[in-house]
Amino acid sequence: MVRAPRTAIAALGAVAGVLALATASLAGTAPALAVGNDEPIARDGTPDVASEAVAPAPTESCPTGHLAMTFDDGPDVHTGDVLDALAEHGVRATFFVEGAKVEDRPGLLRRVDREGHRVANHTYGHERLTEHPDEQIRSTIEAADHAIREAGVEPLPLLRPPFGATDARVRAVIESTGYRPLLWDLDSRDWESSAEQIVRRVLGDLAPGDVLLFHDGSSNTPETVRALPDVVDGARDRGYCFTVLDEHGDLAPLAFVDSGASVHTAAIERLADAGVTAGCHAEGPRFCTDESVTRAQMASFLARALDLPSAAPSGFEDVGAGAAHADAIDAVAGAGITAGCGDGSRYCPDEPVNRAQMATFLDRGLSLEDAEPADYVDVGRTATHAASIDALTAAGIAAGCDEQPPRYCPADPVRRDQMASFLDRGVLRR
Repeated sequence: MVRAPRTAIAALGAVAGVLALATASLAGTAPALAVGNDEPIARDGTPDVASEAVAPAPTESCPTGHLAMTFDDGPDVHTGDVLDALAEHGVRATFFVEGAKVEDRPGLLRRVDREGHRVANHTYGHERLTEHPDEQIRSTIEAADHAIREAGVEPLPLLRPPFGATDARVRAVIESTGYRPLLWDLDSRDWESSAEQIVRRVLGDLAPGDVLLFHDGSSNTPETVRALPDVVDGARDRGYCFTVLDEHGDLAPLAFVDSGASVHTAAIERLADAGVTAGCHAEGPRFCTDESVTRAQMASFLARALDLPSAAPSGFEDVGAGAAHADAIDAVAGAGITAGCGDGSRYCPDEPVNRAQMATFLDRGLSLEDAEPADYVDVGRTATHAASIDALTAAGIAAGCDEQPPRYCPADPVRRDQMASFLDRGVLRR
């Protein structure tokens, strides 16, 4: 067993447990679906639920508990591969970085931060701190802190001593710099193991609240990258969800109890962090991941994500003054993102948004460049939304719904979790 309780280092507290997008001015022909609200966010940040909405009680999607995945020794040549794997599986992690490597790859560190991961300190040059005097320990910590901030990233006040080498003197020096020392609970030993060994070791010894140790700066990191999908899927099959560390070294709670076991989890969490959504339930933190997005809800998401200015009333006859989402509908209409549905006199706020419509919404909102045809077998060249679908695909925001043959599924309703990933790719991470 390679379990090393991090509480042996310092008392850090108890560990807590997309857009194929855009509705256009064309008729909303999709059949109406019963969906929950994506409420406008009130001034205090809570959902503002429309009176007719009845949302189900919160449902926990992480019955066994939470885990925090951490990576040491980057940013390095394989860090991008790690980030790709995490993004594909909807996992956010915490990266303990070396200052010297940050100076070599500041853009890569900014990508780590931009994609919603947390960044912490792993000294400047990976020194074994127990072998150095106090002033040298302070110097390497402060040099790493400076490098991280110079790259434009705010680090967590956490420091992981290289090799886990610490003692009472070293802990005191670390704390004198404003950092908290933090080790790990379960060491994957990925720096010396095959992907299969990493998977067996991690899944064979998981416990709720574990901080897991991996490396993105090792020569063996390609094996880590190969192992990550099976580690994530296996942990989720066992009822775990992944989250990041907070400033105390505790596991940060997920924003929504029903969003934790999905490839869309990281995108949903980033939307919550950015204030784009406060969820769908007034009395419990839920995102309603599987519900379809209505045109009214889509207007609110786009208005917040794109930070659209207020606009004069749009005059749609089915959007009353003071109605939920009315301000957002006015904003997207004022920005030229939509001209309503049918003959343009109505907005059709309760109709679900399909993938073709959402493509046009996001294409207009982001002013995407024209692109070559994406060659989906279910999108004709004369189809109304074809150009927007091509633009989203070329921009890396959408990749279709099926590979063999390549299809886009233009008439399918957009689910809320899918919408989160599209908005995340199209707006937050652009």
